[in-house]
Amino acid sequence: MSVSGADFIAIAERTLVSENTEIGWRVAAGRAYYGAFHFCAEIVDHHPAIVIDPSFATHERLYRAVASLSKSALGSADLKSLAYLAKNLRDLRSVADYEIKSDFAKAHAEQAIAAAKNIQNLRARFRNRHGI
Repeated sequence: MSVSGADFIAIAERTLVSENTEIGWRVAAGRAYYGAFHFCAEIVDHHPAIVIDPSFATHERLYRAVASLSKSALGSADLKSLAYLAKNLRDLRSVADYEIKSDFAKAHAEQAIAAAKNIQNLRARFRNRHGI
C-alpha cells in the first residue's frame, strides 16, 4: 500500500472535524504540513540536478531546493507561490508542534489545510506544464 500527500491532507481534514480540541487542531496542522512536504518532495525528486548542501536538515534542504527551482528556468509564478506557501505552512506547523504554551486556534488548522490544498493544486499545475 502506498501513501500520498493527499492522504495526509485527508486525515488532517478528518481530524479537524472529529477532534474539536486544541490538540486535534495541532495534529491536523501537522498532517496538512506533511501532505504539502510530500508534494514538494515529489517536484524536487524529478529534478535531481538541484543540489543543496547536505549539511542542512532534510526539511531545510527540500525547501531550499524548491526555492532554487522557483528561480531556475523551470521557475514559474506557481512554483514561487508554492515555495512561499510551504515556508509559511512549515512555520505554522512548528508553532503547532513546538510552542505548546501558545494558544493554537482551530482557524490555524483550517489555514494549514487550505495552504496544503493550495500546494497540492500548484504542484499539479507545475507537473502538467512540465510533463512530470
